Amino acid sequence: MESLQKKSNFNMSEWMVKYPQLGTGLLFVVLCIIFIIFSPTNKAGDNVFLTAQNWTSILESTAGFSIGAFAMALVLLTGGIDLSAGAVMAFTGMVVAKLMEHTSLPLPLIIVISLGLGLLSGLFNGFIIVRFKVPPFLATLGTAGILQGLGYMIADGKSVYVTNESFTRIFGFGQFLGVPMLAWWTLLFTIIMYLLISKTKFGRRAQAIGGNEEAAHNSGINVSAMKCAAYGIMGLVSAFVVLTTIGRLGSAVPTQGQGYELQFIVAAVLGGTGFSGQGGNVFSVLLGSLVLGVLLNGMTLVGVNYYLQAVIKGLVIIMAVIVTLQLSRKK
Repeated sequence: MESLQKKSNFNMSEWMVKYPQLGTGLLFVVLCIIFIIFSPTNKAGDNVFLTAQNWTSILESTAGFSIGAFAMALVLLTGGIDLSAGAVMAFTGMVVAKLMEHTSLPLPLIIVISLGLGLLSGLFNGFIIVRFKVPPFLATLGTAGILQGLGYMIADGKSVYVTNESFTRIFGFGQFLGVPMLAWWTLLFTIIMYLLISKTKFGRRAQAIGGNEEAAHNSGINVSAMKCAAYGIMGLVSAFVVLTTIGRLGSAVPTQGQGYELQFIVAAVLGGTGFSGQGGNVFSVLLGSLVLGVLLNGMTLVGVNYYLQAVIKGLVIIMAVIVTLQLSRKK
């Protein structure tokens, strides 16, 4: 009888600790139900939220969140945080647009230059953090200020319109085999980051550093090199994300990536990535990105005031962090 009672005992908190993506999945379902109920109908009488066009829009708009959140999850696993991702996007985005519109350089070379600048920006963050022991949020905040200033200087405060059709087709609204290119890019980065975080020594070492940096160092892990690599990947990925943003919008502006670093953090945390080496499940992070995308899309559809959207998004951030911290303590 006692054993039967134990078997029938369902502890929700234990399940949430083991499978944090369950909470994210539940939130996803709840949000979908809410927006289905309150979403308007189009002229054909269809629920706008459920239309294929709207879900395509959600997938395209969340592609950048997902890709950036994968890299941010890696940084969080090492016990760090990167507040310069949006500024990296703004800076490298302006470089790409200027080079495309004002030089005759081939497109592949321009993309390589952009990604290289993103990588260097991330490595600079890592160097400041490990060499001078600067807290990550302060180091990356300082880098953000530098890159934002450089972006404004390059742009002279003006937008740059991109007319390169090959670029907008590859990184914007183009399709391959009937599937949007942005969905293909998301799939590619999902596979790459899954293999990197879950199937390599690199990923396991990153989690070890976040869990206990001193113990990781004593076990022979090069903590400084690992941290630099994590921030380098974050910078590289941020530079890639802005390519998809410019491809969708058709222009680059000095404020291109403003607030994106928060979206990356929220998506990673919603996906169960903690601040001390736990989590890092790429598929959960992808689900967290979809939750964020559905939230932003749904609030716009039902007519939530833009400023109120910012308030709600801030509350979601706080709740996600609180839940993640509570689960990590229990774990």
